[in-house]
Amino acid sequence: MSSGVARSYRIHVPQSYDPTKGAELVLAFHGYGDAVGDFEGLTNFVPVSDAKGFLLVYPVGVAPLGVPGWNAGTCCGSAQIANTPDVQFVHDLIDKLEADYCVDPKRVFATGFSNGGMLSHRLACELSDRIAAIGAVSGTMAVSTCNPTRPVPVLHIHGTADPVIAYGGGPFAQSVADTIAGWVMRNGCNPVATQIYLMGSAHCEIHTGCIQGADVELCTIEGGVHEWPGGGTAMGMGDLDASSRILAFFDAHPMP
Repeated sequence: MSSGVARSYRIHVPQSYDPTKGAELVLAFHGYGDAVGDFEGLTNFVPVSDAKGFLLVYPVGVAPLGVPGWNAGTCCGSAQIANTPDVQFVHDLIDKLEADYCVDPKRVFATGFSNGGMLSHRLACELSDRIAAIGAVSGTMAVSTCNPTRPVPVLHIHGTADPVIAYGGGPFAQSVADTIAGWVMRNGCNPVATQIYLMGSAHCEIHTGCIQGADVELCTIEGGVHEWPGGGTAMGMGDLDASSRILAFFDAHPMP
């Protein structure tokens, strides 16, 4: 129960989970209208959870007026129109998971696709005391104000030809450039980025020198559309595996 409403989520607990040791927790948010099962298959996080021993949770968006989604600010759909308290839901969900399992509070991470990526950015703004770092795919910042209580490491992945959440911005969310510039400013990073990955259509650059090591990384897929790179579809196949990139970023950025 959250804000008086029953909310749901799918959790994968690996066999290697040890209730005497604090486990990493990864919250993965589906896109607008997506089914949790489909998103679970797309990200392919489950076998990595089994191998590495982290708790994996797929929260389920609500559909007060229609298609399920998340209230990420100016997007999306019925969740946004009805002003669904999704940030409070995530706060309450973390509380429940910490009560039910042994969670390392310094290693709670959020990732998401499209509308779920937008929510991840909002969580970094409004739940920075609970979320150690985020990894967003094809979903930029969709809130007008962002005042985290601490610098939050951010990895963002986006295709330049995305027709849904345009790389250059649109009515639903900020441009990729503005989203990254905002995090670079908030985290006190070096404004000059360094390229750290290049393969085919994909390249990644990172802003370092940030307060508390809160790096800001951007991976761009030239000609990429609205998809999860390496997720079994055409975008970035062989060039970038978004899931591996995100999990490696989380490993490197626990909360100080």
